[in-house]
Amino acid sequence: MVSTVFVHKEDMVLITFPKQITLPKDEADLACSSTYADLFQSVKCSYDPKTAANTVRINFEFIPRINFISPLDRFAFTLKNIVNPPTLKSTDSLQVYIVENNYVKLNIMTDGIIVTTNNPA
Repeated sequence: MVSTVFVHKEDMVLITFPKQITLPKDEADLACSSTYADLFQSVKCSYDPKTAANTVRINFEFIPRINFISPLDRFAFTLKNIVNPPTLKSTDSLQVYIVENNYVKLNIMTDGIIVTTNNPA
């Protein structure tokens, strides 16, 4: 992911998945992780009670010397156990937001991310 705004340690990413994608019933099964050890000590995913259904909240625990991610710096995280739709048709778009801890949206991408699979569920 490449943000166009600063991502501070108290900020989070919200991803709303389209209805065609199935998320695990238990949020622990999302098994969030990141290979960006130079930025994060850990990455935690949960279902967010303040947002729409099918929305995952990603919180980052930065390593001690990091206070923010600069605009245009790249970072990545992985979610597991998300099930592809049972068809080869494209899904509706995912919505990705970077928000402050009070849910003020800093960066919004609501189109352009469409899931198409050659391995339907």
